[in-house]
Amino acid sequence: MIDNHLLYYRGRVALSELLIASGVKKGDYVAIQAYTCSAVPEGVFAVGAKPLYIDVVKKGVTMSPDDLELKLEGLRSVKVIVIQHTFGVVSDVERILEISKKYGLTVIEDCCHSYNSEFKNSKVGNFSDASFYSFEWGKPISLGLGGAVKVNNKKILERLNKQYDLLINPPLLTEFQLFIQRTAFFLLYSPRTYWLVKRLYHFFSKYGIIKGNHSTCEIDQRSKEFDYKISRILKRKLVKKMNKLSLFEDKSQKVVSVYEQNLLELTGVKKIKILPESKPIYVRYPLWVSNKEKTSSLAYENKVEIASWYSSPVHPYVDDQLSSVGYQMGSCPNAEQSSKHIVSLPLSHGLSMGFINKLKKTIV
Repeated sequence: MIDNHLLYYRGRVALSELLIASGVKKGDYVAIQAYTCSAVPEGVFAVGAKPLYIDVVKKGVTMSPDDLELKLEGLRSVKVIVIQHTFGVVSDVERILEISKKYGLTVIEDCCHSYNSEFKNSKVGNFSDASFYSFEWGKPISLGLGGAVKVNNKKILERLNKQYDLLINPPLLTEFQLFIQRTAFFLLYSPRTYWLVKRLYHFFSKYGIIKGNHSTCEIDQRSKEFDYKISRILKRKLVKKMNKLSLFEDKSQKVVSVYEQNLLELTGVKKIKILPESKPIYVRYPLWVSNKEKTSSLAYENKVEIASWYSSPVHPYVDDQLSSVGYQMGSCPNAEQSSKHIVSLPLSHGLSMGFINKLKKTIV
């Protein structure tokens, strides 16, 4: 599934190493989609490159091939396209690959949200030169931190192996932090405690007590974390987690069926656009709601786990902050609309009708 000998401190570290191995240099552009999290542009900035934000399809969460081609026509210094399978929804890999061949670009798949989603009976990660994965909280294999790659291009793999020898193990203090926060997470987290755990997580990560999802460095500065391999403690947990992945996926798809039977009938609620030839394996179930702000507020009041990510075209940056990650408001209108309307629901726990009824009263 992934190259187990190439394991990185984070998914964004894996991305940055793939970009270097793909020949991306300072000043080059990397095409990534808007409606993403800061980890992706952070991986781009770490190698001195610049993100070129591509819009998503209307009322969807995946890259628009039309907008990709439009923006590539006006910019010749793009070296790589990153295809993101958001929430496990498969991007239009067929059309994007056609465009990549036209312009002679390397393609990397962002499979952080799904290992086994399919397009025309082929799994994600098999369409491109390489793909990368994340083991952070909320991912299909959740270790707290960690990343990996799968490489289909021999030249990239040869370069990547040489680069990997230059990486070092995380400091012992960091290893201890990861052990403590992983233990605390599994002891504290449940759908009922979601909002409390979320507040504690953001508080402690803000002050560097635990390792958060978002860097404490300025995004255009290269963090020391980009020099690290995966935590030795987490590496030992990985094989066990991977062996349980199919069980998680089977369970999650049953939860998806329950959601679709009970929630899609609600006024203002719509299913996210997916390709008819695809079979998504969701990491969270995305829903288009008419009033995201009110839904999030009611979810907090009723202690119901409904996540608002992505809350902006480049989560968690909003308003004037977006310029710091190279995003210009108005450049990706569909992504901006999606960030105002899409929420996501948990798939990792069993459902009761009581929880479903709470959701029906919360989602507006």
